[in-house]
Amino acid sequence: MIGISIADAGFELLCNSERIGRRRPLDEVTVKTLDGFSRYAALLDRDDDTSEALLTLGRDLQRFLDGDGRDLATLIDRAKRPVHFEIATSSERPLSSGGGASCRRR
Repeated sequence: MIGISIADAGFELLCNSERIGRRRPLDEVTVKTLDGFSRYAALLDRDDDTSEALLTLGRDLQRFLDGDGRDLATLIDRAKRPVHFEIATSSERPLSSGGGASCRRR
């Protein structure tokens, strides 16, 4: 798997099933941040002229996933091309706030 694995109240980035960086908790601040990304993306989905806003959202999400250790950049450097990025969870609803993100269940 290449992407994000969500389980046991935390998440980690994986490249070929090897963890990149540290496991991060799905604490209240993290869930609010992810919910904010989801809500902003949903708003943009309703607008016709979103190119700049989508670029900003993408950069913000990249910074979040990169973290202090450049985890996302490391994953991208290590992954074979083309990259098929997945988000997997062991839970039906990994984010209890009811955000709009969808995940593939493992």
